[in-house]
Amino acid sequence: MANASALFQIDPGTGVYGATGVAQNAAASATVNCRIASAVGVDAVEWRIFGTSGTATPALTLSGSPPGQIATFTLPAGTGQAYGIECKVNGGTGTEFGDTKTGAVYVLDNASQRPFFIGETYESDATYGVVPRLNTAFQNAGLAVLGNIATWTKYTRTYTQLAAAALTNDIQLVSLPARSVLLGVVVKHSVQFTGAFGDYAVSVGIVGDLDKYASAFSVAQVVSNTALMSAGGLFIENAGAATSVRLAATSTVANLNTATTGSVDVWLLTSVLPA
Repeated sequence: MANASALFQIDPGTGVYGATGVAQNAAASATVNCRIASAVGVDAVEWRIFGTSGTATPALTLSGSPPGQIATFTLPAGTGQAYGIECKVNGGTGTEFGDTKTGAVYVLDNASQRPFFIGETYESDATYGVVPRLNTAFQNAGLAVLGNIATWTKYTRTYTQLAAAALTNDIQLVSLPARSVLLGVVVKHSVQFTGAFGDYAVSVGIVGDLDKYASAFSVAQVVSNTALMSAGGLFIENAGAATSVRLAATSTVANLNTATTGSVDVWLLTSVLPA
């Protein structure tokens, strides 16, 4: 007697069977057909839906030859469904000529992703299992949180980055994406700016308004826990393009490139409007 195989194909309601052993996406309310790929050595076939994403388990109808070659069930309405399907031939893997295989049918969720079902292992991806979908889900969740909830980000700039053979200079602190909202700014230097100048101050703003977010703050003063500056507001510059947030430096008496030490930290509290 030949060894039997429980590998099966799935027709997700389109009238066309997919590749053997490959999970399929289906439309809600579709009628799904599963059939064993080869009847060689098969005397008996058993089917069951062994896991769902939380919906009721559809009833199976068996047909074909050998008896039970095809299992048919109808999906309920609604997005975000998943079903694990098991096929067992000749009593399953516990017999000499038996075999058991699993597969799956998915109705994509509102984010066009396959939902998970109880007991899922390698049905969706024969190599990596559920890991790629889990990583995508976590990444998308993280981006949503970071994008729409205000977060603080720290930027550090030194005297060499601000140096210029002039009394003024400005450099990009960060390019904020479209729809960004700036809610707060904190400026504090960690290393005193020293040099031949009389004073050295920094401000935060945009091209054409270099102190829009934070006015001039002296970084030539001695560093201390209270030597800092904070400002707040509700600023959005562009709903369709990035905004260059600038750090501007101004010195008196001598040019900025006469500085020999100095480091300043700028914290920005930003969020992004949902699309």
